[in-house]
Amino acid sequence: MILHWRRATPEQKLERMFGMARLVNDLARSELRQRFPQASERDVTLRLASRVHDRETMIRVFGWDPDVQGR
Repeated sequence: MILHWRRATPEQKLERMFGMARLVNDLARSELRQRFPQASERDVTLRLASRVHDRETMIRVFGWDPDVQGR
């Protein structure tokens, strides 16, 4: 595996990293959909964003309070 990674071009490495990021994002969205089955796609996106951004940013930028809406 390490040898395979070392032989990869920078472009291949970058694409793999983006692929892993998409996978993590998809898994997190799936978990949120299971926890909140009635949530709209926007709510799922906001709940995901609230895992990265602090409460004040979520309120200021999105008008969405994670303490009220839930994470």
